[in-house]
Amino acid sequence: MILKRCFFIITFSLFLNQLHSQHLNFYREDISFTIKDNYFYVDGDYYFCNTGKDSLNQILFYPFPIDSLYGNTDSIKITDFKFNKNIDFSIEKTGVSFVVKLNPYGTIKYNIQYRQKLLGNKAEYILLTTKQWKKPIEQVNYT
Repeated sequence: MILKRCFFIITFSLFLNQLHSQHLNFYREDISFTIKDNYFYVDGDYYFCNTGKDSLNQILFYPFPIDSLYGNTDSIKITDFKFNKNIDFSIEKTGVSFVVKLNPYGTIKYNIQYRQKLLGNKAEYILLTTKQWKKPIEQVNYT
């Protein structure tokens, strides 16, 4: 457990440092939310581009809400639309991390899906990660 926490802290620290050292731009998200049979379903498309002249290989952390009114998050799936393949990810207690690879001036779209058990009358989607980008997302569409 301690090793897992250390990995998470190192990964998150690298994530924050790389946001400033590389040219990854998160510019759009299209997300659908559904509540059904005591589960909260999230199905989102996330758009990124590399604004730099060098290829990038960057770890991103995608958080899940943690609260006594929420159960476990499961059925997690991350798909790279460009190559139409599932992306490997590392599961942590508070979210997942995965690697974004982009050529210079390239774009990519990921679909992230998951469901979370609801133990009460509350569902939540976390927007805090977008604060780390230090700029607003150019386009958001929520359903």
